Amino acid sequence: MTAEQSEKSCAITAVPSDPYSSVSVSGEEKFVNTDIKRKIRVYNGGLTEEYTLQIHVMDNSEYYTNGVHYEQMNEPDLTALPGVFRTVSATGFKGRIAQSTGLSMLLVQYEDSANAEHTIWRRYEPTSRTLTTVSFVTIEGKKYISCDSEDNILFLNNKQGDMYYIKNADGQVDLLVRTDNVALEEKSGLLSHISTAALLAVIAVLLAAGIWLLLNWKKMKVKSKKSEEIAYFRPYLSSYTEERDGQRETMEK
Repeated sequence: MTAEQSEKSCAITAVPSDPYSSVSVSGEEKFVNTDIKRKIRVYNGGLTEEYTLQIHVMDNSEYYTNGVHYEQMNEPDLTALPGVFRTVSATGFKGRIAQSTGLSMLLVQYEDSANAEHTIWRRYEPTSRTLTTVSFVTIEGKKYISCDSEDNILFLNNKQGDMYYIKNADGQVDLLVRTDNVALEEKSGLLSHISTAALLAVIAVLLAAGIWLLLNWKKMKVKSKKSEEIAYFRPYLSSYTEERDGQRETMEK
């Protein structure tokens, strides 16, 4: 997301003192788990901008971006979501966002009057049941979304379907989620702390150990086979020696 896009995103405020009073959606039929697009007009600094907002309807309520009215959701069911919305917490998906602890995010995509697409993240706080604005930070050249929390930072690729990483303040990757309904993949554990070079070194050592064991096993197998052959012919060899010794004594007499 460019600086211009980010500025446009933050410009969706009809009344600065009351960020949730611009658009009313009462009297319209709503459907659970349905994607719709609605054109809205936003008055900002004397300018009128028209946006086509892609939203998601669930539990007979709607979420909007910051500055656009949304109806409060009473423990909404977030188990089945389209690609434009996701909820993420420190321990993975939660069936109901009101029961979620830690980080909970909603992704909103919309088009402006010039048909330019924008992506906005909002944080949902279960205790107050409100959406809060997130700000962007840059860490080591990569763009992150800061949620004003020391525990969680959300990595944003700004492309639908890409992977998003939840990172702790110490940089450890806790989990990863795709925005196309792919299940969460846990990234915590040993592999998340091992670098690629170290992992390759471990694989090389294990491979060398495997080859050494295979060669030694073959040598032991050959040696065992020789021992079995000697054991098989030993009775014949011993009787042959005794017979030769008896013949030698007879000839000497």
